[in-house]
Amino acid sequence: MDLDPWNPEILPYLYPDWDPLKECNVTRIMHTELKNGSIRMLDNTTSKCEYRCLYKDGETNFISGKWTEMEKNVTYYESCDFIETHCTDGNTTTFRYIHVQVIRPTQKIFQKEDNLHPGVFIFILDSTSLSSGIRTMAKTNQVISRIYSDFYLMSIVL
Repeated sequence: MDLDPWNPEILPYLYPDWDPLKECNVTRIMHTELKNGSIRMLDNTTSKCEYRCLYKDGETNFISGKWTEMEKNVTYYESCDFIETHCTDGNTTTFRYIHVQVIRPTQKIFQKEDNLHPGVFIFILDSTSLSSGIRTMAKTNQVISRIYSDFYLMSIVL
């Protein structure tokens, strides 16, 4: 089936000028920041904050590390992928967040790329229609198809 995302028949159903964030009033103020593997309290924080690492335990569980109390103007370096922060003012929680980073394992040896063992880049989009994806990410689609020799697996369970 050849799908045309620019078919004029669907134009009445498209709202290109709709901006879901236009009416959004952001009230969350970050108290902690994770940047380049280091976590710290932000200067505007008046709460007491602590953090801990969360480690994957199988597909559906995780193991929590020990809480570490944070001090202002101190940077903490962590090598875990998920860091939970919790800030309180007395007994009231003022901020709670899970920061995410991707740490490449240092002990894992990766195979060198060659013709028999090419590097593979997998880019998966879930819960979007093909026509919507083509319209909303036109430049991304061009790069993926021209440079990375894309292919589509639509609704196929392997």
